[in-house]
Amino acid sequence: MSNLTGDNRAASWWFVIVGILLNVAALGFARFAYGVIMPFMMNDMRLSYGQAGLLGTATASGYLSMVMFAGAMTAKWGAKRVVLWGSTLVSLSLLGLGLLSFYAWSFTMMLLAGVGTAMIFTPLVALLVGWFPNKRGVVIGFIGSGAGIGSLLNGYLIPFLIDSFPRWGWRVPWILFGLIACCITLLAAVILRNPPELQKRVGVTRQDAFREVYKKKEVLLVAVIYFFNGLPYMVCMTFLFGFMVERQIDPAAAGQIVALGGLISITSGPVWGYVSDKIGRRLALVVGLAITTVGMLIPVLAPGFLGFLTSQIIIGFTVGGMLSLIQASSTDQVRPVFMGASLGYVTVFFAVGQLLGPGIAGYLIDRVGGFPSAFLFAALMFLIAVPFAMRLRPPAHSPIPVGRTEYQREV
Repeated sequence: MSNLTGDNRAASWWFVIVGILLNVAALGFARFAYGVIMPFMMNDMRLSYGQAGLLGTATASGYLSMVMFAGAMTAKWGAKRVVLWGSTLVSLSLLGLGLLSFYAWSFTMMLLAGVGTAMIFTPLVALLVGWFPNKRGVVIGFIGSGAGIGSLLNGYLIPFLIDSFPRWGWRVPWILFGLIACCITLLAAVILRNPPELQKRVGVTRQDAFREVYKKKEVLLVAVIYFFNGLPYMVCMTFLFGFMVERQIDPAAAGQIVALGGLISITSGPVWGYVSDKIGRRLALVVGLAITTVGMLIPVLAPGFLGFLTSQIIIGFTVGGMLSLIQASSTDQVRPVFMGASLGYVTVFFAVGQLLGPGIAGYLIDRVGGFPSAFLFAALMFLIAVPFAMRLRPPAHSPIPVGRTEYQREV
């Protein structure tokens, strides 16, 4: 962004604000709100746990099916256009969830919400990193904080809205979130602009993408790191509360510990992104993954209130940041036009890890050694990622070498 004037730089930070809002809608509302709304939908629609679980799987499946194609679409049609398509799809699917309430319709809307989410996040990162090539770590971190903000809003707004409008119940938050997403889409249409680097290269071929992304060893290395972060990512979210209750922690106190971790996670991405832009992606990742490993081990070694609290503070401060660093690393390895494709490609590995991890952890809890074995598994996965992170090398065109110790300022 060295050729931008001061006014243009100030304007481009508005792109980041819009990006945070888009991620509030895409991840905070379209993906995470269902966990809070689900019990009310189950009761009203008379769903079994299996049917309710399939609705959640529909969103994850829609996301996984589109995430790699979203990167290719970004390279072909431009980031802003794909973001607006995805945001429109998310808005309509959220409204659709609130307007009709039969199962096949809800399943379809959840599936489309997942597809729309994938069409927002990947090209959005490519667009914003194109404006901030020397600050991509902190920018991606800010975008990621939108998911945490959305989760906090879900926790407060959804119960309040359902209690305030008992006749409409769970439909009200879906409709409100859909209307908010519509407003964010309009705001994005007015404010966002493709960076010059992406505008000049729209129309690249599929062969270019295969050569510079999917067959590139450096991108595959980042994908492997992302996979080993995906495997343990959902373990803490899924099983920490149950682990605390099993250890006689009061459920209310356990809930407060979980909420504290969520609050801290909002700062994780921007902080670690800033650190990585200062000291380099490789060193920041190695240090962060090592700290995360310790955080996962603490409940195993000290399964009491203080141990769980300390663990959640550490995990809340590091895990989201590690994801932001890996996402930034995927964009470091390719030219600007392929950043969306690269991020989409490595995210497939992360998504597969997310799907496998909870099942493996559940098996360990049932058949091996209870909750401690699941957290040992999670710690081991983060630890395995460390030597892969140590192998990261800066490509010649990267504006922020992954191992440098001196920050390269914009000029």
